[in-house]
Amino acid sequence: MSLNGATLVFENQIDRALNSNLFHVRPQGERLPLQGLLEQVRATYPKDRVTSVRVAEQAGLSDQFQLSKRVTVYVDPSTGRILGTRSMAEWEVGLSRRLHLLHTRLMAGQTGEWVVGLISLLTAFLVVTGLILWWPACILTIRRRGSWKRWNSDAHYALGFYTAPIVLVMAITGVIIAYGDFVGPWIARLNAEPPPARPTRVASMPNGRPISLDEALRIARKTLPGAVLALLTIPDGARPMVAQMKYPEDRTPTGRSRVFLNPYDGKVLLVEDTHKAGFGTRLNNLKRSLHTGDIFGWPTRILYLVACLILVLLWVTGLIMWWPGFRRRQMNRSSQRATARELVGGAVVDSGAAG
Repeated sequence: MSLNGATLVFENQIDRALNSNLFHVRPQGERLPLQGLLEQVRATYPKDRVTSVRVAEQAGLSDQFQLSKRVTVYVDPSTGRILGTRSMAEWEVGLSRRLHLLHTRLMAGQTGEWVVGLISLLTAFLVVTGLILWWPACILTIRRRGSWKRWNSDAHYALGFYTAPIVLVMAITGVIIAYGDFVGPWIARLNAEPPPARPTRVASMPNGRPISLDEALRIARKTLPGAVLALLTIPDGARPMVAQMKYPEDRTPTGRSRVFLNPYDGKVLLVEDTHKAGFGTRLNNLKRSLHTGDIFGWPTRILYLVACLILVLLWVTGLIMWWPGFRRRQMNRSSQRATARELVGGAVVDSGAAG
């Protein structure tokens, strides 16, 4: 789990590197209007409905248009050139996705996710008990002199102490994520008041002609100044259009802030602003970034990577420390059983002689 978690610190980067032809483009000036890109995709795939667009988070990356048949179309935002497609089935068997499912669900669905939650809970327990065992000696350095067993012990205690805060945060947030359906609502109760219900239907306009994506983008930016568009849904029928927005400090892939719009007149129906969210909502929003190391960008990603690798080392050094004692206990039990058999045998012989 620790080694797998170390790779997932760069999950998106791995996916982009392995599918460079789909993700990476050469920046060529200003990007084209979103509506024009949408029409290009519609013209290329006339039998499929476009359900959403994920906007490139930085220059040099492609926009992603999702089709109703669970296919993603990758488009160069500067030229409108379609780079290729990838189906949901192809994405599911990709390396980054398999690493993600292995880490979060052990490739075993919901049951695997619950097992991962138990492993995270056990890890948190080991961190706390490890700090209790560390406290009497307070070993902070690895002494160069002494036997290899001393070096192993010092490495376990010192490295365990320095990585304990990060590992504890990863473990606790891992439990919260794994049991999100149960823990999330309890955390949400920390809000001063429950959030308003999200709109699910809108009153369609007589002409039934929706606003352009660029107009929706303009309204969303005006509603949440300082946030950038990450994803925009393109509804079919009388459903709201949702603009998922990201503030600079938001490290999640598609943002936590949302603007719900009437797609026919652009009226703002609801705003979910992370800057104004309740305490419980803020905690729920933080769990992923705290778990993956995204919270402060590259510095914390590197820190989490190092912590995950050290955690692997701690399992090894801990096993080396535990094994001799385990072997002694096994030998003592074997010796006690042998002694008991001898006593029983002796008693049987004495009893036969007496008869």
